[in-house]
Amino acid sequence: MMYEMLYFLVVGLFAGLIGGLLGVGGGFIFIPAQLLIYNYFEIPRELQIKLAIATSLAAVVFNVAASSYVHHTNNAIYFPIIKKIIVGIILGSVLGAFAAEIISSSYLEILFGMFECLFGVYFIFSPNLASTSPFNNLNFLIMNMLVICTSALSIILGVGGGIFLIPLLTLLHLPLRQAIGSSSLATLMVALIGALIMIVPTLESCTTPFALGYLYLPAFIPLSMGAIISAPFGAKLTHTIPVFLLKKLFGWFLIILGIIVLIR
Repeated sequence: MMYEMLYFLVVGLFAGLIGGLLGVGGGFIFIPAQLLIYNYFEIPRELQIKLAIATSLAAVVFNVAASSYVHHTNNAIYFPIIKKIIVGIILGSVLGAFAAEIISSSYLEILFGMFECLFGVYFIFSPNLASTSPFNNLNFLIMNMLVICTSALSIILGVGGGIFLIPLLTLLHLPLRQAIGSSSLATLMVALIGALIMIVPTLESCTTPFALGYLYLPAFIPLSMGAIISAPFGAKLTHTIPVFLLKKLFGWFLIILGIIVLIR
């Protein structure tokens, strides 16, 4: 168990650094890392992806909480937008959490693997987002509908939501660094709501040792510790270095992880 804890601690450190830098929650790394090792824990295959999603969401809470604080100290969180989309965040998170418990594990794995690859392509080929979008007057009712959909999908995939929220926020004429900072706070709310719902004990998940609902404690604790340590450093780097090259490298990394999940 000690080696497994060390493994998850290293994963948490890496995911926290990337999450803080790019404004994403870290679930793209948390979930594959768990799936790759859960077979050795003798956890039933049908429970692995749901444990990974809930544990990822709970760890993302600590990841983005640490990075959000740093973004806030750098005045990179635009609270007026957060206030206007908070209804969409809450509704989407609740719907997504219940959907993640209902959808079969095999479909969840396929969905995650496919979206992991798609997001990798997005990071590789996405343009450098700037504050020149022509959609700065986008209707906020439409925006909340989009946020409901993206928040729900973020919970189902266990990724928190930053990957969806950053492009949406730039549609509102928000500079990239503020979009990243605001995304961190929104992701914190999405992940917190989803995690709280999915850790409520169920008859199925409670049969797994060391699990609280779908929260797998031996993975959650070191993942969270690692993310808390490294996320603030990633958030600080957002304000000091260009992220263009890192986005490309991270995109290829996501594609590899997505393929691994699909063929495992």
